[in-house]
Amino acid sequence: MLKLNKTLFVSALLASSVSFAGEWKGEGDLGYNSVAGNSESEALAVKLLISYVQNDWTHKAEVSANTASNDDKTSAEAYTFNFNSRYEINEDVYGFGNYRYQDDRFSAFEYQSSLTGGVGYHVIKTEDTILDAEVGAGFRSSERRLNQEKEDEAVILGKVSYKQQLTDTTKLESYLLSEAGEENTYLEAEVAVKVAMTEQLALKIAYLAKHNTDVDPGTEKTDRYTTVSLNYNF
Repeated sequence: MLKLNKTLFVSALLASSVSFAGEWKGEGDLGYNSVAGNSESEALAVKLLISYVQNDWTHKAEVSANTASNDDKTSAEAYTFNFNSRYEINEDVYGFGNYRYQDDRFSAFEYQSSLTGGVGYHVIKTEDTILDAEVGAGFRSSERRLNQEKEDEAVILGKVSYKQQLTDTTKLESYLLSEAGEENTYLEAEVAVKVAMTEQLALKIAYLAKHNTDVDPGTEKTDRYTTVSLNYNF
C-alpha cells in the first residue's frame, strides 16, 4: 500500500501542470505474451498509453500489466507505470523528467522505482523518421526479493529511441534504456512493428527485454517478453 501511495503521489505531482486546453491522444494494447527468464509462461498482456500536448509541453503516462497462471497458480505477474514530461527548448533540444515504477513478482526485485531528469536531442526528426537521444541523472529506490534489502542510489540515465514509417501501413518503433547505478545497472530494450488494419486498429508484434546486472543467486538477470496484440488508437 505504501508503494502504491508513493506512485500515486508522484504521478499527481508530475501531472499537476497539465490543463485541459491542449490535445489528448491515447492507445491501448491487448494481446498474448510469451514470457522467458525468471518465469516461463504464456501471459495476458495489457498496455495503455495516454499523451497530452500543449504548446512546447508533452506529457505521457503509460501503464502495462502481464499476468499468467498454470494449474491455478500464478506463473507471471508484472506491472509497470511510467510518467514522462518533455519541454521543447528549441527545434533540436528538449528537457525531460521521468518517473518509472516496476513491480515484477517473479524478478530479483520486489519493486524498482526511479525519478530522473535531463536533456534530449532530436538527431533526426522528419515526417517518416524520428531518432532521439537522451542523457540525464536521478535517483532509484528498490527492494531485493530474497532478503527484503532496500537500495537507494543515484543513477545515470541514457536512452535512444527510434521510429520509422516503413510503408503506408507499417511502422517500426524501438528504444534502448539504461539506468546505471553503483549497486545495479538496469537495461531495457524493445522492438515493435505495427501493421495498420484500419485508421484506429493495428496488429502489433513486440519483443521486450529487461536486464539487471546484479541479482541474487538463482535469479535470472534477463526477462524476455514476446507479444502479439491488437493496438487501438483513440
